[in-house]
Amino acid sequence: MGEISIKNFIIIGLGNLGKTIALNLIQNDFEVMGVDKDQKRVDKLKREITKVVAADATDKNVLETIDADQFDVGIVTMRDDVLSNILSTIQLKKVGVNEIISRASSDVHGEILEGEL
Repeated sequence: MGEISIKNFIIIGLGNLGKTIALNLIQNDFEVMGVDKDQKRVDKLKREITKVVAADATDKNVLETIDADQFDVGIVTMRDDVLSNILSTIQLKKVGVNEIISRASSDVHGEILEGEL
C-alpha cells in the first residue's frame, strides 16, 4: 500500500466527539489543530492537542487568521448547534480546505451539508 497523503487536520468543535477524534489522530502521528468557542474546553486540551485555539469558526476572517487553509482535512463535529455547524462547514470550504467531514444531526441537516437543498 502507498503512503497516506493526508498530513493534518483541523477539527471544529472539541466536545466529546471532536476531542476523541483529535486524540486518536494525534496518537497516529497526524498534526491536529482544534478549534472551539469555549475557552475552558480549549484550556483543558492545550497539552493534548498539537495546537488548540478558542475561536469562532463560523467567521471566515477568523479561519483565515488561524491559517485553516493549510489543513488537508476539516472535521466539523458540532451536533446541537446546527447553524454553527453549517456555517463552519461553508467557511472551511470558502477558505480552501479541500476535504471536509461534517457531522449532521438529521437527514435534512445532512442534505444541507451535501448541497442537496
